[in-house]
Amino acid sequence: MIFMNRKQFLESLDYLNSHLGDYGFKKGNYIVLAGGAMVLHDPYVEKLLGKSLRKTTNDVDLSADPAVFQKFKTALDDAVRKRTPEDAKCREALKKLGATFHPSGYKQHERVLIKGVHGDFEISAGGRSIIGRPPVNVEGHLAQSIRDIHAFKSKLNRPKDQADLKVLSDAIEREKLTNPAVQFVRKDVEFFKKKPVRGTAGSKERF
Repeated sequence: MIFMNRKQFLESLDYLNSHLGDYGFKKGNYIVLAGGAMVLHDPYVEKLLGKSLRKTTNDVDLSADPAVFQKFKTALDDAVRKRTPEDAKCREALKKLGATFHPSGYKQHERVLIKGVHGDFEISAGGRSIIGRPPVNVEGHLAQSIRDIHAFKSKLNRPKDQADLKVLSDAIEREKLTNPAVQFVRKDVEFFKKKPVRGTAGSKERF
């Protein structure tokens, strides 16, 4: 099993952006979920708590804008008989990345899987509609907020989630009690600022 660290993860995302950006897959058109989001948040949580959230991940779930996912599906699905020239170019770009489409009887379970050098990327449809709170911007990439990850893992409540839930809970509680040097705020364009963001100082939901 291959694990990627944060640097490798960001490099892999940038690589996908550079090869698929012409077809709508670019920063702002997808959201990093679950384990991948935890890796993105890790240095900020570590600064807040003095302990790590997650250093590596072996696969990354991405929720893409529905229009982007449909474009990928049309390009890759072997059941599609007619494609536009743009669809054909998109298919070629995806195939060069080793992408495959995984159909399902339920649209919400359809996936595009890309096997990368450092790990796998699993793309689904949904975008912002799939998460409960607005995403946060981490170095240009939209990601699930700390609270959203906590709510998701609390619902699953698997044995393997318990250690993550403890760190996530600690981060949420610490943010409530202090005005840390690094803040989690909800606005997409304001993230982890060193000073309080105007209009958010009294917010009960920073992240």
